[in-house]
Amino acid sequence: MHPIDPTDPLNLPPLEGFKWVELEKRDWDHPRFFPPAKPETIEAAKEWCARELGFPLPDFYVEALKQSNGYPFWGGKFLLYPEPGHPGFLEWESVVRQNRRFRTRRRPWRIASHFFVFGRFWKENYLAYDTRKGSIHLFSPLFALEDASTALVSFPDPGSFIERIVPRPRREGDPVHKLAMSLDPEIERRLLAERRPQARFDPTSLPVLQAAMADADDWPPIPASPEAIEEAIAEAPRRLNGYPLPLFYRDLLPYYNGLDLFGGLIYCIQDKRSPVEWIRTGTKRPRYYHTCFLFSWNDNLHELDHADYGRGSLSMDKRGVNPEFFCFGGGVADEWVEYWIYDPRTATFHMFYNDDDLSSIAGASVSSPDFETFIRDMHDDMQLPVPEEEGEGKE
Repeated sequence: MHPIDPTDPLNLPPLEGFKWVELEKRDWDHPRFFPPAKPETIEAAKEWCARELGFPLPDFYVEALKQSNGYPFWGGKFLLYPEPGHPGFLEWESVVRQNRRFRTRRRPWRIASHFFVFGRFWKENYLAYDTRKGSIHLFSPLFALEDASTALVSFPDPGSFIERIVPRPRREGDPVHKLAMSLDPEIERRLLAERRPQARFDPTSLPVLQAAMADADDWPPIPASPEAIEEAIAEAPRRLNGYPLPLFYRDLLPYYNGLDLFGGLIYCIQDKRSPVEWIRTGTKRPRYYHTCFLFSWNDNLHELDHADYGRGSLSMDKRGVNPEFFCFGGGVADEWVEYWIYDPRTATFHMFYNDDDLSSIAGASVSSPDFETFIRDMHDDMQLPVPEEEGEGKE
């Protein structure tokens, strides 16, 4: 039995069938944001599923599309199928993107080929339908996904899931709310119990990084000098709240002293022997109004308790930043900041926006079990090399 038993906290009898709940007319789920899918969109979704995934589009998902393309419910939503002109379309919420995301990972993080990822529930936890058994499973992207044994919670059929999770309104303290509140502690408990070793940089990940690199004349892909690496290792405890420079970043420096990737940066260290002037002198990169240096970003990150940036507080509700978090990269735009975070306690990688809760990995907008998977997750819209292993997951 899974640690969270769906038949206990929800306390509902088994179902023979189910009915869809009429969407409430709230701003965030109004039909103008999530209207029903057009008939031609549903046909395109069926063709995509048969062609790319190798099985028919599940009937319950077809019914969801007829109700709302991106059907929302308390704590989650059905992933939408891309539709031109859809007013609520976000690439990250696409059923196409998320199925591709979990099918192109390395093992054991790759999902089995007979699973259909169709929704999200409670932050970065995803819902998958087992096309062989007809069951539904909620999983975290931080664990192995080759079978249902790592599911956070399971439902015997779509009707049970829809009847137990989808109806609204929800109230604080009701069974579904309690289920949602139990997920974050359960994920952290499992990660700590696994005692994963410190993450290392695997040189086989180099093709993925190379494919994601921007063509930047002022930041060529060059290694850090051995002297600069030793200086950074010595300086790290003073600049990182007493913590050492993480091993994966140490491993990366002999290959690349930071990188300009499309849509983000991996930060660099100052290197007095670098051929790049701004890296050698420790000054700001030309044409950039923010720093690209590792220690400066971490200094800034851990001083954000009361600062505002753009659309929201950089540390929501003054909860502060976890002192163990290591910020190794990110990006800045007009109204948001991305923080690429490594958590040494769990050896996992995460992306936070400036209005996310930076006190815990549970507040992350994207979570990945290792460095290469993180780069793939953040650059899924690019043509990245497919992992060497053949197949699409455990059969």
